[in-house]
Amino acid sequence: MIVQGSDVEGSGLPAAHPLAAALMGSTTKPRTVHLDESVNPEGRVLVTAQDEDRFIVTCAQAVAACKMHISQKVWFGELDALLVKVRDWATQNAGQVRAVYASPREGRIVLFVVPKSKQYDLDLGTKLTDLDVALSQQFQVIEAEVMQVPGNTAEELATFVNVDAGKQVYG
Repeated sequence: MIVQGSDVEGSGLPAAHPLAAALMGSTTKPRTVHLDESVNPEGRVLVTAQDEDRFIVTCAQAVAACKMHISQKVWFGELDALLVKVRDWATQNAGQVRAVYASPREGRIVLFVVPKSKQYDLDLGTKLTDLDVALSQQFQVIEAEVMQVPGNTAEELATFVNVDAGKQVYG
Protein backbone atom coordinates (compact mmCIF):
# COMPACT_ATOMS: atom_id res chain seq x y z
CA MET A 1 0.00 0.00 0.00
CA ILE A 2 1.36 3.42 -0.91
CA VAL A 3 1.23 6.43 1.39
CA GLN A 4 0.14 9.53 -0.52
CA GLY A 5 0.20 12.80 1.32
CA SER A 6 -1.50 12.31 4.65
CA ASP A 7 -3.49 9.16 3.95
CA VAL A 8 -2.93 5.55 2.99
CA GLU A 9 -4.02 5.15 -0.61
CA GLY A 10 -7.60 4.03 -0.95
CA SER A 11 -8.25 3.64 2.76
CA GLY A 12 -9.05 7.19 3.79
CA LEU A 13 -6.91 6.64 6.90
CA PRO A 14 -4.28 9.22 7.93
CA ALA A 15 -0.75 7.83 7.56
CA ALA A 16 -0.22 8.24 11.32
CA HIS A 17 -3.29 6.11 12.13
CA PRO A 18 -2.34 2.76 13.77
CA LEU A 19 -4.45 0.82 11.28
CA ALA A 20 -2.65 2.55 8.40
CA ALA A 21 0.68 1.34 9.73
CA ALA A 22 -0.69 -2.20 10.05
CA LEU A 23 -2.11 -2.08 6.53
CA MET A 24 1.26 -1.03 5.13
CA GLY A 25 2.79 -4.20 6.57
CA SER A 26 6.07 -4.88 8.25
CA THR A 27 9.07 -6.95 7.32
CA THR A 28 10.13 -7.55 10.90
CA LYS A 29 7.13 -9.20 12.57
CA PRO A 30 3.49 -9.85 11.76
CA ARG A 31 0.96 -7.31 12.99
CA THR A 32 -2.68 -7.71 13.85
CA VAL A 33 -5.27 -5.85 11.81
CA HIS A 34 -8.48 -5.26 13.76
CA LEU A 35 -11.69 -5.39 11.72
CA ASP A 36 -14.65 -4.39 13.88
CA GLU A 37 -17.89 -5.21 12.09
CA SER A 38 -19.99 -3.42 14.69
CA VAL A 39 -18.13 -0.13 14.13
CA ASN A 40 -17.92 -0.08 10.33
CA PRO A 41 -19.70 -3.04 8.64
CA GLU A 42 -19.56 -1.40 5.21
CA GLY A 43 -15.89 -0.36 5.51
CA ARG A 44 -13.75 -1.74 2.70
CA VAL A 45 -11.02 -4.28 3.28
CA LEU A 46 -8.31 -5.01 0.71
CA VAL A 47 -6.93 -8.54 0.95
CA THR A 48 -3.89 -9.53 -1.10
CA ALA A 49 -3.16 -13.25 -1.48
CA GLN A 50 0.35 -14.66 -1.86
CA ASP A 51 -0.28 -15.11 -5.59
CA GLU A 52 -1.02 -11.35 -5.77
CA ASP A 53 -4.76 -11.82 -6.30
CA ARG A 54 -6.57 -8.93 -4.64
CA PHE A 55 -10.01 -8.91 -3.12
CA ILE A 56 -11.94 -5.87 -1.92
CA VAL A 57 -14.74 -6.81 0.44
CA THR A 58 -16.70 -5.08 3.16
CA CYS A 59 -15.76 -5.59 6.78
CA ALA A 60 -19.00 -7.54 7.24
CA GLN A 61 -18.08 -9.84 4.34
CA ALA A 62 -14.59 -10.42 5.74
CA VAL A 63 -16.05 -11.33 9.14
CA ALA A 64 -18.59 -13.67 7.50
CA ALA A 65 -15.82 -15.39 5.51
CA CYS A 66 -13.80 -15.94 8.68
CA LYS A 67 -16.83 -17.37 10.49
CA MET A 68 -17.59 -19.70 7.60
CA HIS A 69 -13.98 -20.94 7.46
CA ILE A 70 -13.94 -21.57 11.20
CA SER A 71 -17.37 -23.24 11.04
CA GLN A 72 -16.19 -25.57 8.28
CA LYS A 73 -13.05 -26.47 10.24
CA VAL A 74 -15.15 -27.21 13.34
CA TRP A 75 -17.71 -29.24 11.35
CA PHE A 76 -15.11 -31.36 9.54
CA GLY A 77 -13.14 -31.79 12.78
CA GLU A 78 -16.26 -33.07 14.51
CA LEU A 79 -17.08 -35.34 11.58
CA ASP A 80 -13.62 -36.91 11.71
CA ALA A 81 -13.87 -37.38 15.49
CA LEU A 82 -17.36 -38.86 15.18
CA LEU A 83 -16.27 -41.40 12.56
CA VAL A 84 -13.26 -42.42 14.65
CA LYS A 85 -15.48 -42.87 17.72
CA VAL A 86 -17.95 -45.00 15.73
CA ARG A 87 -15.17 -47.10 14.19
CA ASP A 88 -13.66 -47.69 17.66
CA TRP A 89 -17.10 -48.58 19.03
CA ALA A 90 -17.65 -51.05 16.17
CA THR A 91 -14.24 -52.60 16.78
CA GLN A 92 -15.14 -53.09 20.46
CA ASN A 93 -18.41 -54.72 19.38
CA ALA A 94 -16.91 -56.75 16.53
CA GLY A 95 -18.67 -59.92 17.70
CA GLN A 96 -22.03 -58.37 16.78
CA VAL A 97 -21.16 -55.82 14.06
CA ARG A 98 -20.46 -56.78 10.46
CA ALA A 99 -20.18 -53.26 9.01
CA VAL A 100 -20.99 -49.59 9.60
CA TYR A 101 -21.78 -47.06 6.88
CA ALA A 102 -22.12 -43.28 7.28
CA SER A 103 -24.26 -41.36 4.85
CA PRO A 104 -25.60 -37.79 4.77
CA ARG A 105 -29.37 -37.56 4.90
CA GLU A 106 -31.58 -34.51 5.45
CA GLY A 107 -28.99 -32.38 7.25
CA ARG A 108 -27.53 -35.08 9.45
CA ILE A 109 -25.20 -38.06 9.30
CA VAL A 110 -26.95 -41.42 9.48
CA LEU A 111 -24.87 -44.33 10.73
CA PHE A 112 -26.14 -47.64 9.39
CA VAL A 113 -24.96 -50.56 11.50
CA VAL A 114 -25.17 -54.00 9.92
CA PRO A 115 -25.33 -56.82 12.50
CA LYS A 116 -23.63 -60.16 12.04
CA SER A 117 -26.92 -61.90 12.82
CA LYS A 118 -29.46 -62.53 10.09
CA GLN A 119 -32.22 -60.88 12.13
CA TYR A 120 -32.57 -57.81 14.31
CA ASP A 121 -30.16 -58.08 17.25
CA LEU A 122 -31.95 -56.85 20.41
CA ASP A 123 -28.77 -56.65 22.48
CA LEU A 124 -27.04 -54.69 19.71
CA GLY A 125 -30.11 -52.46 19.50
CA THR A 126 -29.64 -51.52 23.17
CA LYS A 127 -25.96 -50.79 22.58
CA LEU A 128 -26.87 -48.65 19.54
CA THR A 129 -29.27 -46.62 21.68
CA ASP A 130 -26.44 -45.97 24.14
CA LEU A 131 -24.14 -45.03 21.26
CA ASP A 132 -26.75 -42.67 19.81
CA VAL A 133 -27.12 -40.89 23.17
CA ALA A 134 -23.35 -40.68 23.65
CA LEU A 135 -22.88 -39.18 20.17
CA SER A 136 -25.58 -36.57 20.74
CA GLN A 137 -23.96 -35.56 24.04
CA GLN A 138 -20.39 -35.44 22.72
CA PHE A 139 -20.93 -33.79 19.33
CA GLN A 140 -22.65 -30.42 19.32
CA VAL A 141 -22.22 -29.40 15.67
CA ILE A 142 -23.05 -32.62 13.83
CA GLU A 143 -26.38 -34.29 14.26
CA ALA A 144 -26.08 -38.06 13.92
CA GLU A 145 -28.61 -40.86 13.90
CA VAL A 146 -27.79 -44.53 14.45
CA MET A 147 -29.80 -47.32 12.81
CA GLN A 148 -29.48 -51.11 12.72
CA VAL A 149 -30.18 -52.36 9.20
CA PRO A 150 -30.11 -55.80 7.57
CA GLY A 151 -27.21 -56.38 5.25
CA ASN A 152 -26.75 -60.08 4.67
CA THR A 153 -26.87 -59.44 0.93
CA ALA A 154 -25.97 -56.43 -1.20
CA GLU A 155 -29.63 -56.12 -2.20
CA GLU A 156 -30.76 -55.98 1.44
CA LEU A 157 -28.16 -53.37 2.26
CA ALA A 158 -29.02 -51.27 -0.82
CA THR A 159 -32.60 -50.98 0.46
CA PHE A 160 -31.30 -48.77 3.29
CA VAL A 161 -27.84 -47.53 2.33
CA ASN A 162 -26.62 -45.86 -0.84
CA VAL A 163 -23.16 -47.39 -0.60
CA ASP A 164 -21.84 -45.14 -3.40
CA ALA A 165 -22.86 -41.93 -1.58
CA GLY A 166 -21.86 -43.12 1.87
CA LYS A 167 -18.62 -44.06 3.54
CA GLN A 168 -17.85 -47.43 5.01
CA VAL A 169 -16.60 -46.72 8.53
CA TYR A 170 -16.08 -50.29 9.64
CA GLY A 171 -16.10 -53.78 8.21
